[in-house]
Amino acid sequence: MHVSKVTGFQQFTSSALASVSYVSSALLLDAQGNKANAAFLTVGASTASCGIRFRDDGTAPSTTVGHFLPYGVYPFLYQGDLQKIAFIASVGNPDLNITYVQVQD
Repeated sequence: MHVSKVTGFQQFTSSALASVSYVSSALLLDAQGNKANAAFLTVGASTASCGIRFRDDGTAPSTTVGHFLPYGVYPFLYQGDLQKIAFIASVGNPDLNITYVQVQD
């Protein structure tokens, strides 16, 4: 598998992640109409003891329920329905950086 195109970038600050956040549909397409089918997720922060939770089943995550992605895991490749993924801060004050990409086998 390899990345063939980058279609967009989005950053969620810790204040945005205080409540459930969703990806921007507009960022899934680049100017040429190429649609993302995967995303690289990275968690940044001013301290190492932080992380986010995400769910991709159409149900909102909570601070204790969902897949945990801690600070320092770099990068995490997510392949799934980008329209259903949702994020929330779980521990500390994390920022979330998302690079939307097209991947091919």
